[in-house]
Amino acid sequence: IVEEAAEVLESHIVVSLTHHCEHLILIGDHKQLRPSPSVYKLALDYKFDISLFERMLANNMHCELLKVQHRMRPEIVQLIVPTVYEELKNHSTVMQFEKIRGMLKSLYFITHNYPEEKVDDISSHKNIHEGDFLLELCRYLVLQGYEPSRITILATYSGQMFYLRSVRKQYTLLSDVKITVIDNFQGEENDIILLSLVRSNKEANIGFLKTENRVCVALSRARMGLYIIGNMDNLTKRNSIWPKVKDSLKQQDAIGTHITLRCQIHPSEFTRVCCATDFSNSPEGGCKRLCDTELACGHNCKSVCHIRNRGHENYRCFERCGRCELGHRCLKMCWENCGDCKTLIERTLPCGHTTNLECGINSTEYNCREIIEVELPICGHKVQKPCYRNIDNFPCSYPCENRLNCGHSCNLRCHTRDDLDHLELVQIDDSYVGITNAREDHYCLSALWPERCHPRWGNIPIFISLELPCMYRVR
Repeated sequence: IVEEAAEVLESHIVVSLTHHCEHLILIGDHKQLRPSPSVYKLALDYKFDISLFERMLANNMHCELLKVQHRMRPEIVQLIVPTVYEELKNHSTVMQFEKIRGMLKSLYFITHNYPEEKVDDISSHKNIHEGDFLLELCRYLVLQGYEPSRITILATYSGQMFYLRSVRKQYTLLSDVKITVIDNFQGEENDIILLSLVRSNKEANIGFLKTENRVCVALSRARMGLYIIGNMDNLTKRNSIWPKVKDSLKQQDAIGTHITLRCQIHPSEFTRVCCATDFSNSPEGGCKRLCDTELACGHNCKSVCHIRNRGHENYRCFERCGRCELGHRCLKMCWENCGDCKTLIERTLPCGHTTNLECGINSTEYNCREIIEVELPICGHKVQKPCYRNIDNFPCSYPCENRLNCGHSCNLRCHTRDDLDHLELVQIDDSYVGITNAREDHYCLSALWPERCHPRWGNIPIFISLELPCMYRVR
């Protein structure tokens, strides 16, 4: 069994047959691509480009013709019947295909007169206008919810294919879209085909686009949607195939210089595009109206009409929040975490005092700073303290009223709690120095006296400043 037999060299089939072969079945379409010998002269001089399959048909060998197709929607079939095939019936499954979302037509030909360019490195051609247009159209279709793998961009020339692949790097959504030439896509199909015909010149030279086989392959790869861009005036000047295709397109009102986009969300909104920049009128796959969908927060979406993320899961609402339980207006944006409410309100604290607190602060955990007068339990002095401070360890600010054994007064603040009997302190030059393990009868060393305060301390020198008769001062 030989699949795509019309594209296989006759020599490849013959050498595969042995004397054991009893039945050879060839399956193919001789009206699609022929075999492609690596040496063109072999095709030119020896007809190597004619397969065994096609040669048998040309010699009126018996064959069975499959007349029912299961691939293309009926509108697409009309392009090749009867232009290429005399008869082709549609299976019931293709009648149930949905219309392409976001488009007014599932089949359309965009005609233009932008000139092609030569690609000298590989002796090929490219058309920048067509390439840019199809990439923008492809992005638009992905925004409608189609998986990139369901879309294929076909080019008739390798120069155009390389241009499309290089520019595609600017489109993150299109990384999985297949871009290839027609010759590499025979026997394959996809839901949506975007076809670039490339040729557009003053000489009306369309190259191998005048070949029926390639035209047939190009127009029969799509299942649900086919969008073609090319110079129809060029194509129809010196060719018999394209005028028939043009007539079929006209009958279906599927050809023009503009293609019409239809917003899924607002069906009454239409956008006409004829070049890549026109797709800016549908930046998110919808139209230029606001989305205006009500969000979970109660606000409305302010983005331009968009098809993706209709649930607005990752949408950032830039309205003011205002979601405090007490009705206070939040100063943050709606999408931001509200945190604690910063509005000042009067609150009654557990101690009974009232104060102005931020709404989000828990009053039971707040330290009341109201100044109150209390009597300290140890010394009995009345002092003022912040309400939250513990009375048991609050320091007394009154001066000490006791005197040292030497008769000098204590210049410290009240220290009833610590060293009530002044056992750990002695005074030197109006300051106090702690003495470890001081005895009960500690002594003052006052620098106010010329001699030591108490002789029982022994010979501890005290330096004083004196003026000598010669007017010099010594220490």
